[in-house]
Amino acid sequence: MKQRMNRGFTLVELITVVAIVAILLAIGIPAFGNISDRQQLKSAIETFSSDMRRARSESIARGPIDEMQVMFTVTAADDWSYTVTSPTTGDTLVDRSSGDFGDVVTLSISTATDNFGGDRKFSVSALRSLVSDGAGSVTFGIASESVQVSRNLMGRLSLCSATGALGYTGCS
Repeated sequence: MKQRMNRGFTLVELITVVAIVAILLAIGIPAFGNISDRQQLKSAIETFSSDMRRARSESIARGPIDEMQVMFTVTAADDWSYTVTSPTTGDTLVDRSSGDFGDVVTLSISTATDNFGGDRKFSVSALRSLVSDGAGSVTFGIASESVQVSRNLMGRLSLCSATGALGYTGCS
């Protein structure tokens, strides 16, 4: 009797493997989207913090006659921008918007002075980098997480997360 050599896969084996791969993809793809959004949020927070430190340093470097102004424009929670400028010289140091962070990061402000129908701003003076418009906070968020960036009268920033996520301490 001749023995037949088996080559290839049966249809049942092939369908089983395709089903297992489909299940793994169905579980993995939504998790990847959440990771991507969280990274966009973290990027927005770190960029904003860096821009505020730069405004503070630039104000000190330019001396007592110049201050840096941080202006926020928020037309919707997910459509926002901010600029850091020198009102004296007209220089723009920073110009960022929600599009820089994939349009998934929202912004809300509980700080600064209302101006021009919803725009908000605050100024950082050269004198020990005091914030002349008072303390306040900016909250960045995605669907499941939010992080608050608070600024005191000395221009110092503190970051906290509502849930203690993303490596930031919980807000008290």
